[in-house]
Amino acid sequence: MSQKHSFLLEIGVEELPAQALLRMRDTLKKTLVQQLEDKQLNYGDMQVFATPRRLAILVKNLDSKQKDETMTVRGPAVAHAFDADGNPKGAAKGFAGSCGVDVSELTRIDSGKGEYLAYEKFVKGQEVSALIPEFVENIVKQLASAKTMRWGAYTHRFLRPVRWLTVLLDTDVIPCEVYGVSSQRETFGHRIHCPEAISLTHAEEYEPRLQSVGYVIPKFETRRQTILDQVNSIAISKKLTVSPDDDLVNEITGLVEWPVTLCGTFDESFLEVPHECLISTMEQNQKYLATKAANGVLTNTFLFVANLESTDPEMVITGNERVIRPRFADAKFFFETDKQKQLKDLRQGLARVIYQKELGSTFEKTERLAKTAVEFAQILKVDADEAKLAGELSKVDLLTSMVGEFPELQGTMGRYYAKAQGYSDSLAQALEEQYLPRGQGDGLPNSSLGILLSLADKFDALVGFFSIGQEPKADKDPFALRRMALGIVRMCIELELDLDVCHLAKLAAQVYGFENQGEIAEKVAIFIMQRLPTLYKDSGIDMRLVRAVEASKVYNPSDFNKRLVVLQSFYKGNDAAALAEVHKRANNILKKNAMTEGHQLQAEALSEPAEKALYEALAAAEGDIASARAKGDYVALLQLGASLREIVDAFVLDVKVMSDNPVEKDNRLYMLTQLQALFAEVGDLSYLA
Repeated sequence: MSQKHSFLLEIGVEELPAQALLRMRDTLKKTLVQQLEDKQLNYGDMQVFATPRRLAILVKNLDSKQKDETMTVRGPAVAHAFDADGNPKGAAKGFAGSCGVDVSELTRIDSGKGEYLAYEKFVKGQEVSALIPEFVENIVKQLASAKTMRWGAYTHRFLRPVRWLTVLLDTDVIPCEVYGVSSQRETFGHRIHCPEAISLTHAEEYEPRLQSVGYVIPKFETRRQTILDQVNSIAISKKLTVSPDDDLVNEITGLVEWPVTLCGTFDESFLEVPHECLISTMEQNQKYLATKAANGVLTNTFLFVANLESTDPEMVITGNERVIRPRFADAKFFFETDKQKQLKDLRQGLARVIYQKELGSTFEKTERLAKTAVEFAQILKVDADEAKLAGELSKVDLLTSMVGEFPELQGTMGRYYAKAQGYSDSLAQALEEQYLPRGQGDGLPNSSLGILLSLADKFDALVGFFSIGQEPKADKDPFALRRMALGIVRMCIELELDLDVCHLAKLAAQVYGFENQGEIAEKVAIFIMQRLPTLYKDSGIDMRLVRAVEASKVYNPSDFNKRLVVLQSFYKGNDAAALAEVHKRANNILKKNAMTEGHQLQAEALSEPAEKALYEALAAAEGDIASARAKGDYVALLQLGASLREIVDAFVLDVKVMSDNPVEKDNRLYMLTQLQALFAEVGDLSYLA
């Protein structure tokens, strides 16, 4: 059994960007794992570490060397390697020369396509210590593929300036170099608490030594949990609730090596400012954690995570309180100033704000939104006058000082200002909800007017950008049109909105006044419906079911989903496979053979018992089929199809559809067409065969 080793690699750098820390850590691990597998080296436990000043990885139970192996190198075909007398030709000599042997030392193998020359080459496995410098070099290359920088007089580029390099195989330093920095056994702890080098006698000392001596918690997850535990402890002691966003906690974790959570306060008068603004300032600008009382109301207490254990924590708290005060004062000033400006008066200023060069100003967009909203109001049964006003005021808050300072609050501030100026609660709510959903998993509009304005905004954008040839291409979607389309799909399905997206796109296109309105609207509708497979794939739904419903060419996402749910349930039943096979055969016949145009079934020409039975069954079910179609009752339609199973089976098995008699042939094609139409009400069942 070969000896096992522990391998440590640490790249010490200046402070790394916190938001990218996890991605860089994962790149480090992925790159090393790939190299170990490529070199056929076995390993045991693997731990990765990431702090603002280091990326590191520790591999335990690593093979000491590669296994020796014998490789068979295939050469030219024997037929081309020797002449008629059996003397080696140039091909044989060249292959032998490349292998460093004489032709007589070559063997022959049968590949199944003829006999070839071959050479069995013994390859001695390399020691892992000899491979480590290559590993380090490749890891650095992969990490350097991200956004990099130069430093000092050097021409090389990396994430941040490299300050030290620790490379150990058990107790031995493996000689390596990264950007002029040579490997060593020393690491460094906290910049303030432990600025001196920490010498490691063994690779496995890395984490415990850094934590006990260096004031560094190197493992990201451990550091993150430490922060959450500290936050929870303070919240309990002060009877507060804290619900930190995961991304924010990750970013804070990426900013500190030795987290110490402290608690500060601000003047209660600032609570008169919209709470979303205060929270945005604390979280986005300062990386603080906002707190709420038991009733869910924002308090004037905040938590923050320091990167050291101060001998005077009160001074640290006072400093952070001092930092937040002017930001809140600015926000309060902006809010009070903005409230004095009437939204309707500000609106004309949108003419100076370009929405998109070819699509005009933001004022022109609000004009279109007002008209589109009126058209949509009839469909969604919303007051047309209020819908028009919502469209006109939809983007006015972009001109306020508050949104200028906090762009992420567009819509939210529109709601505050509309309520302050006496507009209806429904209009104020719609101004905020127009941007929903902002992304995957985000909430949807709750109000009827909010739903309408959100749809109008998204359809205006989709139709506009498609009209100027700016639809998404491959992985490029600069205007987030896929996100908008997915938002429309989610609203239709989750809010059960019975809407034809092609019709809505035509209404939006009419407002633009395009000559090719129908063509653009259809492109937009197809683009929207193409979001559905992705949505269902992420939910783990059988994609054959999705393709079956897609074949029905539905432009109503809610109806699409309704069909899919019914088909999913039907697919689990006993009749699904048989009916799918019948539908497939019917499709194949009808694709290749056309019925005489205008043919009506002639009952008197029916001769086979099976076709008469099918005719009578279809005639008997005609009323039920028509009723189910009118109601969109897909369960009933599939049940009717299933009730015909035995009759249909007999027809398919016993009746020659392509009869030599043209009337018989047309009759049979006619009944197949009826069956196909019945199944197709839900989807193309042939996809399930």
